[in-house]
Amino acid sequence: MITWDANKTKLLIELYNDNKDILYICKKLKLKPSQVLLQLENLNLIKDNKSNYIDTEKNEKLDSNLQTELYESAFDKNENLTNGIRIKVKCLDCTHQKIYGKEEVSAIIESPASLKFLGRLFGRIQCLNCSSPRLVISKDNGKKILDFRNIKTCLVCADAITIQRIEILPKTNTCIICSDSQIDRFEYSFRNISSYNNCPKCNSYTYVSQDMTDGTERIYCLNFTKKDFSTNDEKMCNWFTEYLTDDEYNVISKKIYKTLRSLRLNYAKKHNCSPYKLITDDQMIVLSKRKFITSEDFIKLGLSGNTFIKDNLNEIISIFKN
Repeated sequence: MITWDANKTKLLIELYNDNKDILYICKKLKLKPSQVLLQLENLNLIKDNKSNYIDTEKNEKLDSNLQTELYESAFDKNENLTNGIRIKVKCLDCTHQKIYGKEEVSAIIESPASLKFLGRLFGRIQCLNCSSPRLVISKDNGKKILDFRNIKTCLVCADAITIQRIEILPKTNTCIICSDSQIDRFEYSFRNISSYNNCPKCNSYTYVSQDMTDGTERIYCLNFTKKDFSTNDEKMCNWFTEYLTDDEYNVISKKIYKTLRSLRLNYAKKHNCSPYKLITDDQMIVLSKRKFITSEDFIKLGLSGNTFIKDNLNEIISIFKN
């Protein structure tokens, strides 16, 4: 059992509050994901990921036993887990379908094309007809592996958790690669992490998707669709943006903060009042780190009634659009 002293705990909190992903924290502290997740849970810092349950050391033994006994019984026992399987991909936006051979699948996810690794298809495969990332991925016998209408992502690596694993462990927040002590997670390539914690339009989770044809990366809302969803009852969103690294994102955020501060100072001088009473530095930092699109976004932070925001609304929105 690991001992968390004050210095190690302080570093963990700093890294987590700095929005570092779990794998980065694991490398920095030289710990297993389960150890880091358990301590974050004990500190009440863990971010919910569509479930109140977190995989920790206390259920790791159960999880490990289930991996062999139950996980492999969830699909055809004759399936070759080493060499992989074929998959069928259907686009939910244009209904286009395509069959991928196991060699093609393995090349896309840069790992074996077995069910254990197929959560890595999330964000790495799109419809070849309309380029939509919104897909249903199945075995060629029709059994679903991933369905983008109800994706659940791994709290550690942000890959998707397969339907087969969720059926066995409904409350799990980690994929089988990250929870299996027999698999060295660091042997396989990692997805880029979205610089947006949440979609600025609907507040859902976001993810990074890489175009299969040219390698271009974009950030999508988890509920993204290319269809006209205005009359659809499903929760859908059409927001996406070009991918930015954390450094690029921070440069833009600092530029926005500087522009907001200048606008606040000019307004304060004009109205002969303290700039800090108009909007605080902390509020401007929060604003600058999110790309607000419409006036409704300010409601989320309780700034819709702010006089400074009201009087400069159009100019403030234009700052984020430029």
